[in-house]
Amino acid sequence: MKMKNIKFKLCKLILERFKAYTEERLLGRRMEKVKIIRQRDIADVCALFGVNYWKMFRAIHQDYVIS
Repeated sequence: MKMKNIKFKLCKLILERFKAYTEERLLGRRMEKVKIIRQRDIADVCALFGVNYWKMFRAIHQDYVIS
């Protein structure tokens, strides 16, 4: 594996494990639990590991709500 790949996967793992939280939000007519990651947390962790912010954003935004 390339070093970039390892950094990217480690960065994503840290975001999913430590920075994500769940909140109930009104979606349509019912309350649903939504997994949320703050945009600032993504930027901070990406800067720490030297990972491209937009690549990480695209990898995460389908599973999480970015706030």
